[in-house]
Amino acid sequence: MNVQQMKDIQFQDIQEQQWMDAAFAALKGKSMDSLITPTPEGIDLQPLYSTNKVAEVEESREGWKIAQTSLATTISTFLQETKEALANGVEVFGYASTLANEQWTDADMMQLKQYILNYPIMWDIQSTNDPILQIIQSLTEEEKSSVHGTISGIESPFPNVEHAITTEKIHLKGASAVEELTYVLLQLANQQEARFQAVRLHVDTHFFMEIAKLRAMRILWKAFHSTDQHDIPALTIESTTSVRSFSKLDEHVNLLRAGNETLAMVLGGSDVIHTTAYNVLTTTDAKSRRLAKNMGLILREEAGLSGITDAANGSYAIEALTEELVKKSWELFLQLVDLPFTAAQEELFHRATALHEKREQALFTRKSSMVGVNQYANPSDEIKSLSTEKTNRVAIPFESLRYYFSKNPLKAAVVQIGELKAIKVRTDFVVGFLQAGGVVPNISQVFETAEMAQKFIEEGSYDYVVLSATDDDLTNFVPVFSSLFKQTIVEIAGKHPQLEKWKQDGLHGAIYIGQSIPAKMKEIQALTEGGNTSNGK
Repeated sequence: MNVQQMKDIQFQDIQEQQWMDAAFAALKGKSMDSLITPTPEGIDLQPLYSTNKVAEVEESREGWKIAQTSLATTISTFLQETKEALANGVEVFGYASTLANEQWTDADMMQLKQYILNYPIMWDIQSTNDPILQIIQSLTEEEKSSVHGTISGIESPFPNVEHAITTEKIHLKGASAVEELTYVLLQLANQQEARFQAVRLHVDTHFFMEIAKLRAMRILWKAFHSTDQHDIPALTIESTTSVRSFSKLDEHVNLLRAGNETLAMVLGGSDVIHTTAYNVLTTTDAKSRRLAKNMGLILREEAGLSGITDAANGSYAIEALTEELVKKSWELFLQLVDLPFTAAQEELFHRATALHEKREQALFTRKSSMVGVNQYANPSDEIKSLSTEKTNRVAIPFESLRYYFSKNPLKAAVVQIGELKAIKVRTDFVVGFLQAGGVVPNISQVFETAEMAQKFIEEGSYDYVVLSATDDDLTNFVPVFSSLFKQTIVEIAGKHPQLEKWKQDGLHGAIYIGQSIPAKMKEIQALTEGGNTSNGK
């Protein structure tokens, strides 16, 4: 083909049916339904989106402000961290009811006064006795009127500060986007006299769904207020990254999760974004807070997203997801709105808890992945303390296991017998399974005979051993190890047809695909705590 021929090439438009035919052929007989991915929201993610799946959506505003919240408990540290943040790119003064009840000095009160008069606030106040509210006494009526921003938890003491609905509680219980949006609508219906003007949403790692959630919020807000006799109030959407997707394990991966969530907040059209520090579950520091703040700055200053009015507009997938979220959330709202408010809330929280349990089971059995937690675990991770927060974080059971086995190490081995290329997949699976549960096994060389493997186990004085071999080799080799069953917990890799028979002979069990990691590791933990390595016999 010469240059002229290449210039003359014209690409034909591809019709949706042509794509479907090509996909069907590539699936080699499988149904197209195998490409559909279900979500916790009850929405099926399609393999292809086009204009016939798109509905008109509300445009979001241009630009966003960056917020950051100091979690310090002392006034001096709180003011110092706030000062550093506001001097280095943070534009909204955040507070989350963390201060202990101590006396403010006049100098501290003057510094706080400068912040609230010069920056918009984003406060979450849990009590009218919160120490930060002492500032009100030092403000004139004119100064109170000049304070602007949002406040949640209590009625705003400042006339021009917007009252915000926060979805933190329902989100941290495990709610999907549908329950979160419905929660906001129920709050609006229950407290119409409050005249909410802001919504504070928590954004998870489900990237496209979270963008759609933020966009759907604007449509639902407009729909709810469309029956009012007044003009539809402008909506301020504040977004914060979700800690329910964070883990104490492999903490730096939280930085990647937060980056994903921050981009979703921006593309979803948030007016204010708040990125949580990657080490918020332990102790934040100046570096982690700076990294969190810089995510929003990079998206604005380097990626140039602030110059685009609605960056997600035109994405068939996002707009279709937005439409489905609006429909499902409004339908659920209509089902619950006539119930007493408490009963409606209880139903939402019940649904959120059920969704959390489904997420847990998917993570436990590795049907879903959490890097550094149930997949690709870092054996050198150290858990210094167990979590006490009430958040439904799916990583907590894994953190508890890692903490236990770090304090009570188990001498374990994965013993390979046979041919490496035939058993490597099984070995890798078992090693990853055990490491996710907190046990770091010694991986043996590949032995040719069961006798060589048995000698390795006896000389190593192992408490727990998993035999990795093909099913045919296990059939021949497992009986050879029967003499070890009384002093060592011995299991096999894979769910062998003769597993139940061998368990009667003293084999403890097996590790296989689809098994719950926490359940299995707690079973091993119970055996070791009892000092029993003989299968209970």
